Amino acid sequence: RPEHNPRGWKAAMRRDDSEKFHEAYMSEMNSLDTKKVISHNHTLAELRAAGISSSPICLNVIYEIKNSGRYKVREVLRGDMCVKGVHYNSVFAAAPRLESTRVFLALCVIFGMKQLLFDIKTAYLNADLDEDEQVIVRYPREQREYRLNPETGVQEELYGLLIKALYGHQSAGRKWAAHRDSWAMMKFSSNGWSIRQMIKEPCWFVLLSNEHSDDDPHRVWIICHTDDCRVAADHMTDAVYVSDAFSDEFGIRLVSTGCMLGIDQKEWTDDDGTRFLEINMERFIDDASAEYKHLFRKKPVEIPFPERKVLSLCNEDGTIRDPAGDEANRNHARGYRSLVGVLLWIGRNCKLHCATGLHHLSKVMSAPTDDAFDCAIWMLQYCYETKQHGIRYKSSGDTSLRVYYDASNAKDPRDGKCTGGHVAMLAGAAVT
Repeated sequence: RPEHNPRGWKAAMRRDDSEKFHEAYMSEMNSLDTKKVISHNHTLAELRAAGISSSPICLNVIYEIKNSGRYKVREVLRGDMCVKGVHYNSVFAAAPRLESTRVFLALCVIFGMKQLLFDIKTAYLNADLDEDEQVIVRYPREQREYRLNPETGVQEELYGLLIKALYGHQSAGRKWAAHRDSWAMMKFSSNGWSIRQMIKEPCWFVLLSNEHSDDDPHRVWIICHTDDCRVAADHMTDAVYVSDAFSDEFGIRLVSTGCMLGIDQKEWTDDDGTRFLEINMERFIDDASAEYKHLFRKKPVEIPFPERKVLSLCNEDGTIRDPAGDEANRNHARGYRSLVGVLLWIGRNCKLHCATGLHHLSKVMSAPTDDAFDCAIWMLQYCYETKQHGIRYKSSGDTSLRVYYDASNAKDPRDGKCTGGHVAMLAGAAVT
């Protein structure tokens, strides 16, 4: 849990496990030096003389123990100190829709494709920053050095110049995505391979290996969530070729646990040859529920949201609720926004049937009532009690996309609108 992670170098070095944090710290520093992310040892006067007029931005070091038990250290830029137009320009970077990932998984089951999951090590550090986005950085306290100015006799603090993308820089994601995509398009367009980037889903790449034929397809799909990648192929040798190419260029860490982005993935084949793939978030839900278990009801919760419950920003007399009122402030202090954020991540990934309740919880985000907070706890308890249930695709399921739509007659008193929704089914389960 975050509160168990040390905050700063001194706190990390006082712990019994300080050696593991020190090892992770040195690994991070070596990565930064190997990839030449920062140009070191400049005085502020030297940088100003080089024409760099932006204000220095602090670097912080984050220490973390992952759920897997791995010790991780990241040096990051204080992005909150950056100013648009001064330290960065464009920031947008495409990310795959969650629906696209589920379609990807459903198609893998239908076609019997083999998968490899991996994350790219220190991904952002591979991308160069444009010259006008290079940032003067001030080192963390434990890294600061000084140089004697022979003319003034004053010890001057030394700064760095960030020349590659670093976590925290607003343009880092965009620069990395562009670098990753251009490399992939070039790498897999040679030696008989072909590649194309999907227009509507630019994070999904479709490849054909040099052994592809109509009689023996050698298709490969890649879907990239920033630095987390899923590779699916008709033949495992092709998936390994692709992952090895990423490893040679960037360095990767194979995900052997089947867990990526907090989502657990299991695959198996029944005796009759039916293939199954199931995703759930059991471990994530366990961690998210720990803080709120004392608020759970004694009786089991059997439905995602209280029956016939409608949440609105209107009071019973039709007036709009005050976002700064005592009740709203009380529930903000209880962590309503954070709680709903957790529920949104769970619901959008593997509990799509919670969508109606999530819609109501999100509507009152600006002025949550006690009733809304209780409904959020209700949903979290439901997720916890059904945490082993997720979305299960099967090869014997329908291979045609089927879409169902419905709406309620329960109108919101604020605008008179009711709640409607749809579900699309593929391979026996929902994809959206």
